Amino acid sequence: MKRVLSNSVILLVSNITGKIIFFLATLLIIRNADYTEYGEFNYLFSIAAALAVFLDLGIDKIFIREISRDLPEKNNLFHLIVFKIGIYALLAAIMFLWGPKKPVFFILLSAVFLKSVYNACVCVIEARQKMAREAFLILTGNIAFLVLVLLKPGNIVSVSYAYLASAALQVAGGLILAGPVAMRAGSFSKIIKYLKAGIPIGIIIICGGIEFRLDSIIIGSSIGMQASGYYGSVYTVMAALMMVPNAFTAALYPHISSGRDAGKLDENIARSVIILTVAAIAVLIPGWLAAGRLLPILFGKTVPEQVPILRLLLLSVVPIFFSASYIFYLYSRNLQSKALFIVSLKLAMNAVLNIILIPKFGITAAAWVMLFTECIGAFAFRQIYIKNRKMNEG
Repeated sequence: MKRVLSNSVILLVSNITGKIIFFLATLLIIRNADYTEYGEFNYLFSIAAALAVFLDLGIDKIFIREISRDLPEKNNLFHLIVFKIGIYALLAAIMFLWGPKKPVFFILLSAVFLKSVYNACVCVIEARQKMAREAFLILTGNIAFLVLVLLKPGNIVSVSYAYLASAALQVAGGLILAGPVAMRAGSFSKIIKYLKAGIPIGIIIICGGIEFRLDSIIIGSSIGMQASGYYGSVYTVMAALMMVPNAFTAALYPHISSGRDAGKLDENIARSVIILTVAAIAVLIPGWLAAGRLLPILFGKTVPEQVPILRLLLLSVVPIFFSASYIFYLYSRNLQSKALFIVSLKLAMNAVLNIILIPKFGITAAAWVMLFTECIGAFAFRQIYIKNRKMNEG
C-alpha cells in the first residue's frame, strides 16, 4: 500500500499541476470567446470525446493488467497502436459522411485519437511503476497546450490545433519513455485476445464515455450553443476534479492486478475508498459555499443558472470518487461483466431523463440527472463488491 500511495502522490501532484495548467487554458478560452462560441466548441468536443471511447474498447485495461503480471507483454504495444489507427480511420470515414461538417470537429477527433495512442504508451509506463515519467508527459502536454492557446485564446480553430499539437507531443514522448522494447513486433493475435477479454470493459467504457458527454450533446442539439456554453464552462470545473480518482486508481490498479498483498486486499480497497471520499467532501463543502463568488472570478462573466449547476455537479463528485476503487477492483479480478449491467442502466437512465427533462427544464436538469445516476451507480458498485468478497470468503 505504501508504494501505491507514493505513486499516487507523484501522479496526483503532476495531475493537479497539469489540470491547473489545462484549466487556466480553458479559462482563457472562455474569457476570450463568448458563450455561443465556446458552446459550439464544447458541443463538437463532446461528440469527439464520446467517439473516442471506441478507440479503447477495453483493450487498454486488459493490456495494463497483462503487463502488470508479465512485463514482456509490453511488446504488443506496436500492434495495439495499429489497431487504434484502424478504428480511427473508420470513425473518421463515418463522421465525414454523417457527422458534423465542421473543420474544428475533425481536428478534435484527430486529437482524441492521439490521446488514445498516448494512453496506450502510458499503460506500459504505469505497469512498470515509472510514474515520474508519466508525470513528465502530463506536464509537458499541458504546458504546451497553454502556451499555444495564449497565441489566440478566443479563436476556437486555433485552440483546436493547440490541443492537437499538445497531444502529438505527448505521443512522441510516450513512445520514447515507454522504452524501445515496447515497439518491437508482437503477435497481433494477442490484441484479439485482449479485445475478447476486454469486451465487457469496452462496453462499460463506451457506455460511461457516452454518458459523461451525453448531456452536453443533448443540450447543444436541443436548446442551442449558448446553453451549451453555460453548462460546458461549469462542467470544466467538475471535470478538472476527476484527476484525483484517476491518479489514485492509476497506481492502485496495477498493484491489485498483480496479486501482491492479496491478504490485505479488503484493507487496501477500504482505505482507498475512504481517502477518495474524504477528498470529495473536502472539495464539496468550500465549493458549495463559494459557488456564487467563484464563477465570476473564474469566467469573468456568469449567469444565474450556473451557480446551482456547479453545486449539483460538485455533489456528483462524491459518488464518483466513492465508487472508483470498487470499479477498478472488478477490472482487476476479471469481473467487469458484473459492472456491465450497472453502467448500461446508468446510460439508459441518463439518456431517457436528459432527452425528456433538458428541453423542458433547461441545463439545470442535466446536473440533477448526473447526480441521480451517479448515486445509483455508486451504491450498486459497492453492493457488487461486497457480494463478491463474501462469495470468495465462503
